[in-house]
Amino acid sequence: MEIVLHIGTDKTGSTSIQKAAFANREWLAGHSIYLPTTGSDHGKDKVRGKGHESRLRQLDAEKLRGLAGELRRAADQGYHRALLSWEGMGSRQFGRRQIGALQAALDGFEITILVYLREQAEIIQSGILQRVKQNTSTLEISAVESPRNLAEKLRSLVALRNPNRNYYRLLRRWQRGIPRAIFSVRIFEQAQLRDGDLIGDFLAQIGVTRDEGFVEAGKTYNPSLDVEGALVLESLRRDHPEASDMETLLDITQSVINLEGTSTRYFLSEKAVAGIRSYFRRSNLRLAREFMADGSYPFRTMRDCWRHEGLAAIESRAAVLLGKVERLRQVPTLMGQTEGETIASEVELCAGWARPVSWGVWSIGTTSRIRFRVYRHRLLQEEGALRLHIHGRYYGNNTKTRVSINGTDYGELALLAGSGNMEIPVAALQDNEVIEIVLVHQQPISPAELEGKSDRRALAFGIEKLAYSRVGL
Repeated sequence: MEIVLHIGTDKTGSTSIQKAAFANREWLAGHSIYLPTTGSDHGKDKVRGKGHESRLRQLDAEKLRGLAGELRRAADQGYHRALLSWEGMGSRQFGRRQIGALQAALDGFEITILVYLREQAEIIQSGILQRVKQNTSTLEISAVESPRNLAEKLRSLVALRNPNRNYYRLLRRWQRGIPRAIFSVRIFEQAQLRDGDLIGDFLAQIGVTRDEGFVEAGKTYNPSLDVEGALVLESLRRDHPEASDMETLLDITQSVINLEGTSTRYFLSEKAVAGIRSYFRRSNLRLAREFMADGSYPFRTMRDCWRHEGLAAIESRAAVLLGKVERLRQVPTLMGQTEGETIASEVELCAGWARPVSWGVWSIGTTSRIRFRVYRHRLLQEEGALRLHIHGRYYGNNTKTRVSINGTDYGELALLAGSGNMEIPVAALQDNEVIEIVLVHQQPISPAELEGKSDRRALAFGIEKLAYSRVGL
């Protein structure tokens, strides 16, 4: 049996490939292609994850034996080919030791290395923006593009000549570790993919084509930052270095960009792009000669992946974007749920509420308003609906509350534990994923009237918990 190792690299559609493969595991089996479940990050009913990362990142000897055993059982059952996928295999961190361990576990199988590559001048810029997004960048964009001192010049040079982007050395490392391996090198460029389609190209590499039984896995939600967004995050990070804050600030920034559209994709000058291409030209030629069938230069289409204006103009637009992000920050982002006295700090209780107490917050008067935004990155990856849950306690003769969400009347509901669930279509959310809830109470009454106490607040409903989740996933 042949084992196809799909090793990435990053930013070349690996998640889309993995979603398509795991969504079609039975279909692939019908074409004699086995997709191991050992070490998979994709559950039975899910098509998300990072392929076989959990098994291949650690390379624990016992777990590798389990994987090898599963593959040998598949071979005994008559499968002709098996697929293992993780883009981390295409990084420098997956070195000779890791390749050797994998080779030992897969001894006796034929091995094919499948890799998708993206032109260096483009992926280096995309990678830097991705590190800003992941809050792992140690060098700001301005220091990469226009270093101000010797230390920044050296670090900029390393960034622009990123050794992870020497694809010849990457594949040579695999060739030395698995001398009998066959290499399938594909270029992540629409014009060089089969029929201009990544999934169709991938299927062709593993020897199958789509038919009516193939399930399209849907789009992958992994939006890239534009340069303006990255500059905004760099600015915010100087004032908000805590990782939890940055997670929310990233979500807000991407929400604004999604609403208004992306702006600038590249931040390097044309001269810097030419320098990157010149530096990697020799290794790319060696890559083509030794690992590609026709031996021609691998990247036939060279994009104009440089900025067409001064960096100051981009920074000016980033300043405008920053102002919008700062304003949206005033609406709390609810990460999933809130309860008790923390409700008042995790959502905006706009009007009609008392001071929080340990169990929650009492309403005051006939109408109470709540406003917050949902966490876009976690919960709005696909079109669908949110399930909103509100529960609490009632005072006096109050038993129900009329609920309106973003202008839609949900009628009178008993907002108690075990009930109080409402579904909100994603399309019904306000701009920037904002939810506004209006609660109209039946018979507000004060403890002074009802119980003869000194408290003259007109109470009706006390909110104890507010939560939301995606429906159907």
